[in-house]
Amino acid sequence: MISLVTEFTSLMNAVKSSLNYQYPGTLWAFLPLFLVIATYLMPSIIALINNKRPVSVAILNLSLGWTFIVWFILLCWVTWKSAQPDIKTP
Repeated sequence: MISLVTEFTSLMNAVKSSLNYQYPGTLWAFLPLFLVIATYLMPSIIALINNKRPVSVAILNLSLGWTFIVWFILLCWVTWKSAQPDIKTP
């Protein structure tokens, strides 16, 4: 058990020393990854903001969103305006 803890500690020290900002552009290298993830989750984020079935959209997005067709259909679904006008009661 102690050897496992020391190995983990040495691994974390190695990771920490490699991230000591020797290369200031390293954090910018992750920007495309973050943009891809944000784009992939865009239908889920919009559904959560607009409160349009966010759970079902998130499940479909995570399971079938990797296909462009389903991702596009989900994006249209969450951005589509309802044909019925909002009825406000006095």
